Amino acid sequence: FEENGGSTVTDITADYDSLVSAPNNPTKEDHVFNGWYSDSEFTTLYTFTTMPAEDMTLYASWTFDVYAGKMTIAEFKALPAGDVSYHELAGVAIMGGVDMGIVVFADTTGIMVATTDIIVQVGDLVKVGGYRHSMDTFAIISGVLEDEVATVTILDHEQEIPISPEIMTISEYNALDPTLSSNWMRYVQITGLLTIDEQTHMVNLSQGEITMQVFPSNEEGYYALASLEQFEVTISGLVMPMM
Repeated sequence: FEENGGSTVTDITADYDSLVSAPNNPTKEDHVFNGWYSDSEFTTLYTFTTMPAEDMTLYASWTFDVYAGKMTIAEFKALPAGDVSYHELAGVAIMGGVDMGIVVFADTTGIMVATTDIIVQVGDLVKVGGYRHSMDTFAIISGVLEDEVATVTILDHEQEIPISPEIMTISEYNALDPTLSSNWMRYVQITGLLTIDEQTHMVNLSQGEITMQVFPSNEEGYYALASLEQFEVTISGLVMPMM
């Protein structure tokens, strides 16, 4: 057997024409096993029946899948508060380009915050390993101790964000209680007229007489928004603690 980077599979030795069964599937980190092929180009899937007359090599085929074998974000959040096991998660960064000591990433089941000492970009595919910690009802993944960082590995770039934002009005956003942990890191989308305060340089979004402030994560984001002043725009972003 040629495992192609997977776990070792013991070769089969048997008499010609005797019955043979497929071995247990090998495993490979961040991959899904597709089956055994009789050629290295993976054109012919092999079916185990009887022992062939001559020696042959079978080749393991794999598909990259960073989510394979990992807990979902929803499952991680549902762990009991006393859980002390190491876990691995995966997802796509939905906030980046700034050194805040965290990465915010999402899979199809939710959003998670990981402590980190690296900077990621929005759309980066990340694998995150660490331990569950919580503040009130808000769970994060970090090192063994809460002030230690999680292990964050960037695997790819420019990936599609796997969740859709909540569509809100400015009134609904302004009504959120920033002290409630249930409101932290909600991924929202709001449409309005974008303006820049000439004195404070604050970015504002308005619907009629109702206004909210927008906080770009970095200088590049600020100037990107400033170029759209007096235009109606749709902005997706995160509700931060204490906003």
